[in-house]
Amino acid sequence: MTFLYTYILWASHTEDCTRPLCECDLGRCLAATHLQAALAMGRDISCRRCCASHRPGMAYIRPVQWTSAMTFRTHLAYEHVGPCQPRRSI
Repeated sequence: MTFLYTYILWASHTEDCTRPLCECDLGRCLAATHLQAALAMGRDISCRRCCASHRPGMAYIRPVQWTSAMTFRTHLAYEHVGPCQPRRSI
């Protein structure tokens, strides 16, 4: 429940925040709280565009919601703020 609750609080704040890219103290605090809840549950937080996993100290991500055209379900996801980092080849 904490995972979903912190996601909703963070997403709600990012929609209403007046700071560019939601780079405010409250936004950072809500993001960190949600990341802690996700890690405690063993959930991976990754960008839906580039699939890179997010860890503390990495490029800033934001919560996004999207609706599937096939199932019409709302999905909770994350995206990098700005362009994604290029993938490294092995």
